[in-house]
Amino acid sequence: MFIKRNKGKERTLTNEIRNISIEEIKNYDCNDYILGIGSEGCVHSFYTKIDKFIGNKDKVDRRYSFRIITPRVPLKHMDRVLDKIKEFIKVFNVESIVVNDYGLLYRISKTEGLISEIILGRTLIRTIEDTPWYRLIVESEQEEVKNSIIKPNILHLQKLELFNIYNIKGVELSPVKGNIEALKKLKMYGIKAFIHYKNELATIGRTCPLMRALEKDTYECKKDCNNIVNIQFKKGYGIMDEKKIQDEEVVPDFWGIENAFYHKFNIDEKFDYDKCDGVIYNYLLDAELNE
Repeated sequence: MFIKRNKGKERTLTNEIRNISIEEIKNYDCNDYILGIGSEGCVHSFYTKIDKFIGNKDKVDRRYSFRIITPRVPLKHMDRVLDKIKEFIKVFNVESIVVNDYGLLYRISKTEGLISEIILGRTLIRTIEDTPWYRLIVESEQEEVKNSIIKPNILHLQKLELFNIYNIKGVELSPVKGNIEALKKLKMYGIKAFIHYKNELATIGRTCPLMRALEKDTYECKKDCNNIVNIQFKKGYGIMDEKKIQDEEVVPDFWGIENAFYHKFNIDEKFDYDKCDGVIYNYLLDAELNE
C-alpha cells in the first residue's frame, strides 16, 4: 500500500491523503489522515471534486478531517470558489485550506466564517530545484550564489511577517535538498511545513494537456480529472540542446494531472520526512507509480 505509517512511534505528523476519490476511501484506513479534496491547478476540477463529496455527504464518515485544496483562480471564478469553500465547511470538518492564488488569499482574509488555518500551496512556494534541469542554470555560479538561488522564495523576514496578517500557519514544500534548511528556519517562525511525498510540481499550464491532446474544451473534462497523462520531452531549446538532454538525462518524463505537471527527478531520496509537520501523499501519483 502506498501509505507510509510511522509504526512503533508516537504519531506527531499531520499526514494527508490527497486526490483520493470518494469511491476509493472505503478501501483504505483513512482515520489517521486528513483528506485533501480539491485541486491545486484546475478550477473546474476543484468544483467537480468538491461537489462530489457534498453530493455524497451521507456516505462519508463524519469523523474524517478535511483539507480543502484550492487552485489558481481566474477572477470570474472567485466568488463561486468562495461559495464552494463555505458550502464544504458547513458539511464537513475542515482543518485547513490550501491556497495557491494570492487573490483568493486576500478574499479569504476578508470573508467572515472561514476560520480554518491557511496553508500556502506549492504553486506559491517556488524554488529553482523544482525545475528538473536547474543544475544547468546554476552550474557556472559560485557555491554561495547557488545556495542563495536554491532557497525557497518565502524565506524573507517581511514575507514571514505577513503570514500572521493572513492567518497563514503552514506551507507546502517538495522533498528536495534545498528545503531541508528551510524546514529549520520555518520552525523558528512557528510556520508548519508539509512535505509532498516523492514528487515535485514542475509547472501549471493554462489548460489540461489531456484536453488538448483530445481536442476537447474544458467543460468536457469533468470525467477525466483523475486520469494521468505521461508527457515526454521531445526537443530542447537554449541551454538544453539535444546532446545534453541525451547525454546527461536532464529532462525526465512528466506526469500530467489536470493542468499540473509533476516529476520525481530532483527528489532527495534521503529526505527526512520526520523533520516536517506532515507528509502529503498524492493518491493518484503514488497509486500509479508504486503499484
